[in-house]
Amino acid sequence: ARRRSELRARSVELYKSEMGELVDIARAMTTERNVDRLLGVILQKSRMVTGADAGSVYVVETDDKGQNRLRFKLTQNDSVQFDWREFTMPISTRSIAGAVAAGKQAINIEDVYDLPPTSPFGFDQSFDQRVGYTSRSVLTVPLISQRDEVIGVIQLINRKKSPELKVRSKEDVARSVIAFDARSEELVRMVAAQAAVSLENTLLYEEIKRLFDGFVRASVEAIESRDPTTSGHSRRVADLTTELALAL
Repeated sequence: ARRRSELRARSVELYKSEMGELVDIARAMTTERNVDRLLGVILQKSRMVTGADAGSVYVVETDDKGQNRLRFKLTQNDSVQFDWREFTMPISTRSIAGAVAAGKQAINIEDVYDLPPTSPFGFDQSFDQRVGYTSRSVLTVPLISQRDEVIGVIQLINRKKSPELKVRSKEDVARSVIAFDARSEELVRMVAAQAAVSLENTLLYEEIKRLFDGFVRASVEAIESRDPTTSGHSRRVADLTTELALAL
């Protein structure tokens, strides 16, 4: 009975801690209006609540042909440092992130080097070989907007037994890395739900800002086109006003 009581007390404390973290995460996400910084917060908090060593964020964008693609937007890794750059990939079931974006369902893999032969997607081992890393457990979750559209994907790699552990060699993986359990998946789904709303709002905010700026520029050019001798006057006044404000 004492043992059961202790287990219940620990469960309650863990639940309180997790709820507190989720509240802090929601607050951090709702106050950020820069897309790149918001993506960093989303990935960092997702890794924190699941104990993931590494992770990436993909954002859905539309190309010139009107086709949706996934843009590799950000990556984080506690064990290795490496150079990376953005790239795009098609939304298809040939990749894990693509399959999640296409199916709107999370995919939880215990070992990406041991996928079943019937799996429609594979794992690109070239990244591990290039940076000297070893991936094993992978949890990939979609970011679904309020309009039921996938606007991004979170991919978490290598859930660790302890946050301070480093994962570089296969021996480190065997000793430190475990599968993402049902609770980890539940927590990252909660974060993803809040992240999707925050990301959608931030993208809409950026789009409104671009439209407003474009409207202002078009209006100024239309007004100044009446008299070439005063061309550029409004823009120069705006620049001077901004500099005066900064000086003050």
